Amino acid sequence: MTVAELCGQLQSLANEGYGIHAVELLTECDSCTSDVVVDNPRLEILRSDKGTVKLLFRNEDHDD
Repeated sequence: MTVAELCGQLQSLANEGYGIHAVELLTECDSCTSDVVVDNPRLEILRSDKGTVKLLFRNEDHDD
């Protein structure tokens, strides 16, 4: 899924009345898996000087 598709799907869910109260991240590699749930997520977009971005999900109550 592209970032544009993700944004479109999130907007569609919001239009249907859904709220996002947790984000579950499941990562898989050849011999491992990791499952992390972030409650009350806050999304930050971190820009690098190399022209790339990272999506950072934090708990809403995380101290900066």
